[in-house]
Amino acid sequence: MASVVLLIGGCTEREEGGALRSIEELSFRHTAAGVNVSSRIVGDLQVARRSPSVFSECDGFLVVGGLFTISF
Repeated sequence: MASVVLLIGGCTEREEGGALRSIEELSFRHTAAGVNVSSRIVGDLQVARRSPSVFSECDGFLVVGGLFTISF
């Protein structure tokens, strides 16, 4: 079973410059060798946004489903 996190928007530069349009999926899977992490772009926003702007448009709520636990 994998745990998944979606990164919506974001920025590439300091002080919140370079807003992104991407929706990226990070997947974490426990294996015998440790934790395997993979990522892929699963979508694009219509307008480039910093993540806090996305949250603001959704009335401050973003629901992330599933269980996310990593032990080192």
